[in-house]
Amino acid sequence: MVDLLGRTGQLDEAEKFIVPMSIEVAVTAWGALLGACANHGNLEMGREVADRLFELQPDNPANYVLLSNMHSREGRLKEADEVRRLMSVNGLKNDLGCSWVDIKNMTFVFTARDRSHPMTGEIYEILGRLEELVKKKGYVPQVRFPVNSIGDYKERDLWYHSERLTLAFALVSYSMAIT
Repeated sequence: MVDLLGRTGQLDEAEKFIVPMSIEVAVTAWGALLGACANHGNLEMGREVADRLFELQPDNPANYVLLSNMHSREGRLKEADEVRRLMSVNGLKNDLGCSWVDIKNMTFVFTARDRSHPMTGEIYEILGRLEELVKKKGYVPQVRFPVNSIGDYKERDLWYHSERLTLAFALVSYSMAIT
């Protein structure tokens, strides 16, 4: 219910729904509300929800990353860096996400900017072609904010997320199987 309310932007109603819950159940609900705050750009409520989650789940890096990203989106890079510092002080790391695909009974795993696969050249060539095609159709990447004050989140990085590398590899693999 919290997720549904959050998706529709009814953040105050979602919060009221969580308050009477037991702590065990509330942790998941607070996490859903934090995600909704991020999606709807409600930094003020997001900070309050994150503070609760830091108490309930001090070892969950996802809560810190989400709050840091919310600050970044609002151009509050100093606050974003402070959340990342707090994460580091608490000994937490943001694990790299990965994507995978099964082809011919083999599982292939990719992480962002992965260049470890023997078909890296073909994979990145396909990504380049896909980028050209979608831009011709009017795609404009969302790059209005840097991840941190160094500003290392660039448009180019969006094309090298793990899921895009995985898709490109699947396209290359299937096209090779067909020809």
